[in-house]
Amino acid sequence: FDWGKDIKLTKFACFLIALKADARKLVVKKARTYFLNELEEVNILLKGQNYLDRMVGREELKSLHRKLTKAARRAHVKDFQFFTNEGYLGMYNHTMTEIKQLRGVPVKDNLSDYMSSAELAANIFRISMTEERLKTLRNPSEQKAAREHWKIGAQIRAMVKENVGSYPEELAIKTDLKSLQSKLKRAQAELNKAIESIEYTPLA
Repeated sequence: FDWGKDIKLTKFACFLIALKADARKLVVKKARTYFLNELEEVNILLKGQNYLDRMVGREELKSLHRKLTKAARRAHVKDFQFFTNEGYLGMYNHTMTEIKQLRGVPVKDNLSDYMSSAELAANIFRISMTEERLKTLRNPSEQKAAREHWKIGAQIRAMVKENVGSYPEELAIKTDLKSLQSKLKRAQAELNKAIESIEYTPLA
């Protein structure tokens, strides 16, 4: 190992070093104080948001939606807005636009960015089951595909009500993921700036 070579460490590695280093040194004290404060701020920011689970759920939802679109196309669906809204009508008793208005979500925003982990899971199930159902349709047509999407949505609506006690449109929305991502990026930038400003004290 070449001790004279510069090494670039990740922020997490710096955090671990600060925790294990000699706390009597000023630079270590400063580093520990900052890292612990920063971690607490991030913890407060993400508290109750299930950030990572929601991020994974949202990406899975996007992937499954692409598969559903392909299955719907094979089932002779041409009006995809109509087909999609039938699924939402079954599950939420409202169209996508109506759901956003009801829950105070900006029209241009993606509804999945505001969904809780449980709501994302319910929609993942809706899309997965609809995709599989479309594969088995005999003499498929746009009307048949839309009707099946509505039926599966309605079944999941009843399931959510039974298990959670609320209908899907009544579930509390979360802080949108894009906003959380933006705040985390700012926290990261502040963290980098603070690390650079810490006075270096050579080891004795």
